[in-house]
Amino acid sequence: MRKAFTSVLELMRLQSEMNRIFEMLEALQGDDYTFDIEYAPLYDVFETPESVVVEMDLPGCDPETLKLTASGSHIFVEGVRIHKKRKSVHYHLLERSRGKFKRTIVVDGAFNTHKGIATFQKGVLRIEFPKVKDRRGTPHPIEITKEETEK
Repeated sequence: MRKAFTSVLELMRLQSEMNRIFEMLEALQGDDYTFDIEYAPLYDVFETPESVVVEMDLPGCDPETLKLTASGSHIFVEGVRIHKKRKSVHYHLLERSRGKFKRTIVVDGAFNTHKGIATFQKGVLRIEFPKVKDRRGTPHPIEITKEETEK
């Protein structure tokens, strides 16, 4: 059982990586064909009994640079993680990603995008949307009216 769970987690991680790659490739399809996305922060999506939650790791990011929008089942996060230049320093290695980023997060389920709450604490952006009753797929009777035939 544990091995199966580990395999599922690995598949989810691979899916997330593939989504990041496709988002970067999508940026190449712009009008000017320039690649200006430099950073793709990782995120988690989960739900509680009351809400749908997205948590994104943004260490070193200034919350003033963030732009959040939601439309339907899509959540858009844009921002910049700036590299702080230090005087009298010679870097041997820079592994930590920085620069502009834009992520599109697709969330399944019914939630209220108009009542989203975003908080930024200890380098983690948390976006929470209250759930709403999902009425899609619920049978709804439609009354048929009969037209009178002419005689």
